[in-house]
Amino acid sequence: MTKALEARKKQLRYRSTHTGSKDTELILGQFANKHLESLGESDLDKYEHLLNIEHNLLYRLITNKKIPDKELDTSVLQMLRMLTLNCIK
Repeated sequence: MTKALEARKKQLRYRSTHTGSKDTELILGQFANKHLESLGESDLDKYEHLLNIEHNLLYRLITNKKIPDKELDTSVLQMLRMLTLNCIK
Protein backbone atom coordinates (compact mmCIF):
# COMPACT_ATOMS: atom_id res chain seq x y z
CA MET A 1 0.00 0.00 0.00
CA THR A 2 1.34 3.42 -0.91
CA LYS A 3 1.83 6.06 1.75
CA ALA A 4 -0.82 8.24 0.11
CA LEU A 5 -3.38 5.43 0.17
CA GLU A 6 -2.47 4.56 3.75
CA ALA A 7 -2.90 8.21 4.78
CA ARG A 8 -6.24 8.42 2.98
CA LYS A 9 -7.57 5.32 4.74
CA LYS A 10 -6.38 6.68 8.08
CA GLN A 11 -8.22 9.95 7.42
CA LEU A 12 -11.38 8.10 6.37
CA ARG A 13 -11.21 5.93 9.49
CA TYR A 14 -10.94 9.06 11.64
CA ARG A 15 -13.82 10.77 9.84
CA SER A 16 -15.91 7.61 10.27
CA THR A 17 -15.70 7.90 14.04
CA HIS A 18 -16.00 11.69 14.29
CA THR A 19 -19.21 12.62 12.49
CA GLY A 20 -20.90 14.54 15.27
CA SER A 21 -23.57 11.86 15.69
CA LYS A 22 -23.11 8.81 17.91
CA ASP A 23 -25.46 6.74 15.74
CA THR A 24 -23.52 7.30 12.54
CA GLU A 25 -20.19 7.05 14.35
CA LEU A 26 -21.09 3.56 15.60
CA ILE A 27 -22.18 2.36 12.16
CA LEU A 28 -19.39 4.01 10.18
CA GLY A 29 -16.74 3.06 12.74
CA GLN A 30 -17.76 -0.59 12.49
CA PHE A 31 -17.82 -0.37 8.71
CA ALA A 32 -14.36 1.21 8.61
CA ASN A 33 -12.92 -1.47 10.89
CA LYS A 34 -14.47 -4.27 8.88
CA HIS A 35 -14.16 -3.08 5.27
CA LEU A 36 -11.88 -0.07 4.82
CA GLU A 37 -8.67 -2.02 4.24
CA SER A 38 -10.23 -4.10 1.47
CA LEU A 39 -11.85 -1.24 -0.45
CA GLY A 40 -10.35 -0.22 -3.77
CA GLU A 41 -9.87 3.36 -4.96
CA SER A 42 -13.31 3.55 -6.57
CA ASP A 43 -15.10 2.34 -3.45
CA LEU A 44 -13.00 4.66 -1.29
CA ASP A 45 -14.21 7.54 -3.47
CA LYS A 46 -17.82 6.40 -2.97
CA TYR A 47 -17.32 6.07 0.78
CA GLU A 48 -15.71 9.48 1.02
CA HIS A 49 -18.63 10.96 -0.91
CA LEU A 50 -21.02 9.43 1.64
CA LEU A 51 -18.97 10.87 4.50
CA ASN A 52 -19.44 14.34 2.99
CA ILE A 53 -23.22 14.08 3.35
CA GLU A 54 -24.92 15.71 6.33
CA HIS A 55 -24.96 13.05 9.07
CA ASN A 56 -28.74 12.99 9.64
CA LEU A 57 -29.35 12.35 5.94
CA LEU A 58 -26.61 9.73 5.87
CA TYR A 59 -28.16 7.94 8.85
CA ARG A 60 -31.57 7.89 7.14
CA LEU A 61 -29.99 6.53 3.96
CA ILE A 62 -28.11 3.79 5.81
CA THR A 63 -31.16 2.73 7.81
CA ASN A 64 -33.46 2.67 4.74
CA LYS A 65 -35.57 5.56 6.02
CA LYS A 66 -34.81 7.56 2.87
CA ILE A 67 -34.50 6.38 -0.71
CA PRO A 68 -31.11 7.45 -2.07
CA ASP A 69 -30.64 9.52 -5.21
CA LYS A 70 -29.10 7.56 -8.06
CA GLU A 71 -25.62 8.99 -7.39
CA LEU A 72 -25.75 7.87 -3.75
CA ASP A 73 -27.15 4.40 -4.40
CA THR A 74 -23.77 2.69 -4.57
CA SER A 75 -22.27 -0.63 -3.61
CA VAL A 76 -20.75 1.04 -0.55
CA LEU A 77 -24.14 2.27 0.65
CA GLN A 78 -25.46 -1.26 0.17
CA MET A 79 -22.56 -2.61 2.26
CA LEU A 80 -23.39 -0.10 5.01
CA ARG A 81 -27.04 -1.15 4.91
CA MET A 82 -26.14 -4.83 5.13
CA LEU A 83 -23.85 -4.16 8.09
CA THR A 84 -26.68 -2.33 9.84
CA LEU A 85 -29.18 -5.10 9.12
CA ASN A 86 -26.76 -7.73 10.43
CA CYS A 87 -26.26 -5.76 13.65
CA ILE A 88 -30.01 -5.59 14.26
CA LYS A 89 -30.54 -9.35 13.93
